[in-house]
Amino acid sequence: MGTYGPQIFAAWKAKELLRDLLGLGRQPYPRHPDRSTISAARHRFFACVADHATRPNSSPSPRPSSRGGTASRPT
Repeated sequence: MGTYGPQIFAAWKAKELLRDLLGLGRQPYPRHPDRSTISAARHRFFACVADHATRPNSSPSPRPSSRGGTASRPT
């Protein structure tokens, strides 16, 4: 899948789950989904996002600056 493949797939999956959730609100009157259907779709979306938000990045963290990080101000 490459370096960014898993991240792209996770973003695509979250987008599709969000589209499914938002699509429930656009159904015409006689076909409004019940509360449990909306709750299940919302739970699937939040579970997917929470699962990928807590995973550490596979790329290395940036190195600290060699300048020391703080700038001195003239007095």
